[in-house]
This record gives sequence, structure tokens and C-alpha cells, in this order.
Amino acid sequence: MNAIVKKGFLCLSMLLPLASVHAADVKIAYVNIKQVFENAPQTREAEKTIQEEFTKRQEKIKKLQQEILALRERLGKEGLTMSDKKRAELESELLRKDREFRWEQQIYDEDLKIRRNQVLNQVQNDLIEAIYSLAKDEGYDLILTDGVVYASKAVNITDRVLEVLKKK
Repeated sequence: MNAIVKKGFLCLSMLLPLASVHAADVKIAYVNIKQVFENAPQTREAEKTIQEEFTKRQEKIKKLQQEILALRERLGKEGLTMSDKKRAELESELLRKDREFRWEQQIYDEDLKIRRNQVLNQVQNDLIEAIYSLAKDEGYDLILTDGVVYASKAVNITDRVLEVLKKK
């Protein structure tokens, strides 16, 4: 058994220099995806687009919320002095507005989530395309992203990926 282990180490020690010579020909880089995503102009533009698309609906929801608060305040102040019929009408209106508010808020949240995913998926595709382009243009064999414990500045191409995205 000892002889087999010794022969295995001997073979391994002979192959190790060959592996390092071959590895020297491989061009490797690292990209901090989170940093690129946060700093890419496409991300800011996507957020701006979403904000513009949903501003009117957000204002409508805020208006409904203010109406509900006003109705509650009115009911609190005048509820004891109102006739039963008037109070019942006010409570009914408050209940209707509250349901409408919750419905509008739920639909708004779902639509916003769907739209944000659509827009940010496009940004992610642009980011991947920029990395592929840079890898091809500069002859990289391997580009790493998440899960890297350390990457020196020599292999970190995050800023160059951002430059490619800014040109788009």
C-alpha cells in the first residue's frame, strides 16, 4: 500500500508542473455583478421608467387613503351627533373606500413587481451581453462572478464592464 501511495505522489508531482504551464495560458477575470448592477446607467434608467409609469396610480392610492382618513375623522367627530341613517351611510362609504383602497393597493403592488422584474431582466440581459462582449474582445477564457472570495485589481474587470454598459 505504501508503494502505491508513493507512486501516486510521484506521478502527481510530475504532472503538477504541466498543469501550471497550461494554466498560465488561461486568461481569467472577475466581475462584481452587484456593483455593476447598482452603478449601471441602465439600472437608473429602469427605475426612472418604472417611477414614471406608476406615479399616477400611486397618487390615486394616496388620494384614497386621505379620503379614508377624512371619513374616519368626520365619523369620530360627528358620529355621535349624526342621525342613525347618516352615520350608517358614512360607515358604509368608509367601508367601500377602504375596500377600494386595499384592492387598488394590492393590484398596484402586483403590477409594480411584475413590471420591475420585466425591466430589470432587460438590464440583466444587457449586463450579461456586456460581459460576453468584453470577454470576446479581450480574449478572456473565464470570467467569474459570485462566490469569489478574493479577486485582485489585476483580474477585476468590473469597471470595464460598467464602461461598456455606459456606451450602450
